[in-house]
Amino acid sequence: MVRYEPAVILHVVRGDLHRRLRSIRETPREAVGVLLLGILLVGVTAGGGAGAYAVGRELGTAAASADVAVRSRTRAVVGLVWVGITVTVAVRTVTKVGDLEQPALHLSSTSIPNLVAATVLAEAVLVASWLVVPTAVVGSAFALGVGSASVLAVLAVATPLVVLAAVSSGVACGLAVRHLLSSYEPLARLKIPLGIVLALAYVSVFVTGRVDSVITALSRPVQFWPVSWLADGLVVGVPGLEPAFVPPAAVGGVGVGFTVALTGVGVAAAVRIGTVHWLSDSSYTNRAVVGRGWTTVGLERLLVPVTTRRTRVVATTVWRRTKRAPMRLVYLLYPVAPVLGRPVLKLTRISSQSVECGVFRHIRVSVFRG
Repeated sequence: MVRYEPAVILHVVRGDLHRRLRSIRETPREAVGVLLLGILLVGVTAGGGAGAYAVGRELGTAAASADVAVRSRTRAVVGLVWVGITVTVAVRTVTKVGDLEQPALHLSSTSIPNLVAATVLAEAVLVASWLVVPTAVVGSAFALGVGSASVLAVLAVATPLVVLAAVSSGVACGLAVRHLLSSYEPLARLKIPLGIVLALAYVSVFVTGRVDSVITALSRPVQFWPVSWLADGLVVGVPGLEPAFVPPAAVGGVGVGFTVALTGVGVAAAVRIGTVHWLSDSSYTNRAVVGRGWTTVGLERLLVPVTTRRTRVVATTVWRRTKRAPMRLVYLLYPVAPVLGRPVLKLTRISSQSVECGVFRHIRVSVFRG
């Protein structure tokens, strides 16, 4: 049974967020990127607020006839937000988040479920920090147009659910892709070309002006994704609304249940994939180089009675990498350097004094003979 420790998870999340904030402060490139993203969100928030107010007015003035159209639009918006967050988090997991800082320390000090939960929670906090202001502005504009304050209450429930479901799915997908790129040799060799192709495809969408066509193509299928059904709750409580089909409260309830279940499945999948990925030696892939002599089965059997599986994996991974690069053994001298420093220094002083005495004696003899 998987056990989660809230205190450990919060401690890891706090440390992760502090490191990211420090990285933004100390890295000008990241600071500029955050500034540009903030400027972009200001424009998106302004446009989204105006559009949400117009849609709300349409729903408020022609409730029965506008029900189907407005619900389709709101579903598309929620679905596109879920897709955007999932893809963004997946890319971040492949490139940065999935690479544990000091993996030996993390894997030997806490469990992988705690690490996965902390990763999901930290990413969710970062995503929410970017979405809280745009969501509040757009939601307030929609509520003002509709004339119902219940929209804000629904948003307060739906937004965290969508963020957590998208982040957990993104982390699971990102870890899976990262493991394939690091352990499957054909993909590992093509990692850089694949990255270049995907980057060029991403940039070409904006350069050629096909963003609208891509969004339009995605809008229709995402309306049938159950996470998008959370948008039906936005029209609950609208004055004079007579829904033509299934009541929006029932559809929204199904969306809530599915989103919660998707979050649990995403976290469970991320735990499983993270266990395989983080407890494997990603550089131990080329059997022709490693050979039969690199086996660590004997070391694992020796450690079984006294250590856990995570500790054995860390120890055997370090052992394999040390056999590939024996210079790692130099690091063993660091802890004993203070202890051996004084005797070595004394021996050095004694030997230098002996050399000096021998040199002076030779000089005196030479002078006397001369």
